[in-house]
Amino acid sequence: MVRLQEDSHPLELAPGIAKQKLVIQTNLKQGFCAALSVDNNDLTGWQLRVAAGDGVWLQSTHEGYRLCSKGPGHHTVHLEHQFDIDPAVTPRPWPVRTELASI
Repeated sequence: MVRLQEDSHPLELAPGIAKQKLVIQTNLKQGFCAALSVDNNDLTGWQLRVAAGDGVWLQSTHEGYRLCSKGPGHHTVHLEHQFDIDPAVTPRPWPVRTELASI
């Protein structure tokens, strides 16, 4: 079982760092992976980093990023997103989609 218990983030994207909190619970020995992608193709310069979260790692993919854990448990992960945004075109709806999968 892999369950997303919380996915909190701003409703709109603005210039600067946008913080996202994911709370994921899994009982799978191998852990989980989450694919993070952007729905809006005109956004560029997406950078993502794990600000806090034990036992998880992040890797860049062709579609965006992949966040994975090494094992079962209750994982709270704080992410920081940054985009190259034209201040004249903001605010924009939150563009990041998160999809969970077991490994």
